[in-house]
Amino acid sequence: MVRAMHIVSLEVQEMLERRLFRELKEALQGLYPSDLLDILRDLKPENRALLFRLLPKDKAADVFAEMHSEEQEDLLNRLTDEKVAELLKNMAPDDRTEFLEEMPASVVTRLIRLLPPEERREALTLLNYPPNSAGRIMTPDYVAVRPFMRVQEVLDRIRRVEFDKETIYYIYVIDERRRLIGVLSLRELLLAEPSESIEAVMNRAVIAVRTTDDQETVVHLMKRYDLLAMPVVDAEDRLVGIVTIDDAMDVLEEEATEDIYKLGAMEGSEIDYTRARPLELYKKRIAWLTLLFVSESLTSTVIAHYEHLIARMAILAAWIPLLIGTGGNVGSQITTLIVRAFATGQIRIRDFLRVLWKEVQVGLLIGVSMGLYIWLRIAVFRHDPLVAFSVGVAMVLIALTANLIGVVLPFLFRRLGVDPAVTSSPFIATLMDVTGLLIYFNVVEWLLRDLHLGGGS
Repeated sequence: MVRAMHIVSLEVQEMLERRLFRELKEALQGLYPSDLLDILRDLKPENRALLFRLLPKDKAADVFAEMHSEEQEDLLNRLTDEKVAELLKNMAPDDRTEFLEEMPASVVTRLIRLLPPEERREALTLLNYPPNSAGRIMTPDYVAVRPFMRVQEVLDRIRRVEFDKETIYYIYVIDERRRLIGVLSLRELLLAEPSESIEAVMNRAVIAVRTTDDQETVVHLMKRYDLLAMPVVDAEDRLVGIVTIDDAMDVLEEEATEDIYKLGAMEGSEIDYTRARPLELYKKRIAWLTLLFVSESLTSTVIAHYEHLIARMAILAAWIPLLIGTGGNVGSQITTLIVRAFATGQIRIRDFLRVLWKEVQVGLLIGVSMGLYIWLRIAVFRHDPLVAFSVGVAMVLIALTANLIGVVLPFLFRRLGVDPAVTSSPFIATLMDVTGLLIYFNVVEWLLRDLHLGGGS
């Protein structure tokens, strides 16, 4: 299939060069928007606009919606205002909103003016909802009927006037004030007796979200109840739009990308790595790296403070990388587990004590396992049982502490309204470097003071 698309791309380029526009329009008819986008990306910028003009209106809007914001802006600069207005008018309202919110304010102002009055009001309404809210990602294209209508009447209406809606899998029932009072699936509608009223076959237990609800809440509810679309209501329970499954998938990808970036100690939204300039990548990474670099310098301060221990027993320095590295690994593991559990809804803030107690047990088991290993290794190969015991005890305490910190911080950030993913692996590792050194040197100083260090420091 990859080879076939490559051949099609070459054929398209050849037809463009030979200006075989009629044959080219026919060749583009049966291609999917994602395949057309790949073909466009293979072309020179000036040829992209030329090919784009040959696409049918609906397909052009679908292709445009899948482009990166930089590609969209570049294409807009090569199209006439008339073509841009046609493109925006044919885009799905939710796709148009997503596109407009990524454009500079000056560009948005110009584009809004190109829309017909009805689409302009619709676009401004959606843009006025809070960022990352249900209102921002919903579409006002849905099928709504009244409870007194008959099944056959609704079916006829869908065939006649509702064919352009974004989805007809669900039919929403509203009263005279447009309040959402029921829902039924297309399957239930088709299986019902044609003469039955909608009120008799509708489901009154409607699951809906508010326009101001967070988009993550919408996605979790759709997943929990296996919905292909989620109705969105305003403060007065009036139906104003729906969030469809394709938009929910986009939100899932966006949120997962943000969490992955944060777990890797990076900030910002998703960017196309292949198109990103070095300066963009630098800006995304430098802030967290600087913070981690400054924090990591504290380890030097701790080591300098306990220099007298290392001076009297140099072998203690040999185990520093192993201990603090293991502490960072343990902390990073549990942080990843907790952040993921929050993201999937497996745990909530109220579960803190239950999770904490569980991880005390897990931390002790991990610590004892690793502590026994390091004790045996030192005792067997160095024949110094007290040093072996001291390092083993330190290992137990470091592993336990790392596990507890890795649990507490995500819960704390969640409680403060901060994304738990901020507790990234590098952040935990850096914190455990300092904490692990403090635990190690204090354990060693306490256990070996009288026997090896001549009465202490």
